[in-house]
Amino acid sequence: MKIKTLFFLIIIYFSINCLNNYSKKVHQNEQIDAIKNSPKILKRVTTDGGDLLLREAPNTKAKILLKIRNGDYVEFLEENPEITVINGKSGNWTKVSFEGKAGWVFGGYIRDLQKGSRNTIKICEKGGIDSGIEESLEKEFGQIGNTLPYKHLLDGTTINKKENNDIFAYNKKFNGEITLSYFAEYGRGEIVVIFKNRKLNEVFEMFRKCDSRLVSNEDLNTINVLSFDFIDKDEPENTFWEQIIFSTDGNNIIVNKLWSD
Repeated sequence: MKIKTLFFLIIIYFSINCLNNYSKKVHQNEQIDAIKNSPKILKRVTTDGGDLLLREAPNTKAKILLKIRNGDYVEFLEENPEITVINGKSGNWTKVSFEGKAGWVFGGYIRDLQKGSRNTIKICEKGGIDSGIEESLEKEFGQIGNTLPYKHLLDGTTINKKENNDIFAYNKKFNGEITLSYFAEYGRGEIVVIFKNRKLNEVFEMFRKCDSRLVSNEDLNTINVLSFDFIDKDEPENTFWEQIIFSTDGNNIIVNKLWSD
């Protein structure tokens, strides 16, 4: 009787121990899966055109690990709570990961990606400029003449469509001193629109009326550049992204829309 009882107790002991180990293993696997599947927080580098320095520590004297190009995406890791001013620009030193290296960058030159990658406004009132920029401009202001040969409105690049069958490019003019250049090739493209003798807040309002993604708390009377990034997922190199930049040039406003899929 005693032997049977002892044998029974041994079975119970090993059963409980195995169950605990199994539970721990399952829990560990769940944690590993959670880490693997956790979405990355990405930010985009937005300098004045130069490179952003990835440093070993959060200060300008720390060793430089590598240089990050303007427009590249970095993975956010953590942020120093203290605000720093460098070259008149304020921001927080931010720890990021780029190309397998973790380091610190000045946060004044990186910014969050806009999470709403789809415009939710389907019907626009008169005057609104939506994703169909050309159609909206023609409806509101009227097109002048026919489509013109392509010439980039900013850098002056020209394209002869007869010699470039894989490129779709042209220019248009609209009443109200508005000009547009359109370029598309291999899943990427760019639209540049110049509004002469306009103010930034006036042009931005045209777009904002019909694009729910365009939200800003900036004082449009004091800034010269307003930029937005939109992506469908957290891996911009593998999915659709779009950038819309509003900028001033004297009395003119330039709207630059770039996209890639």
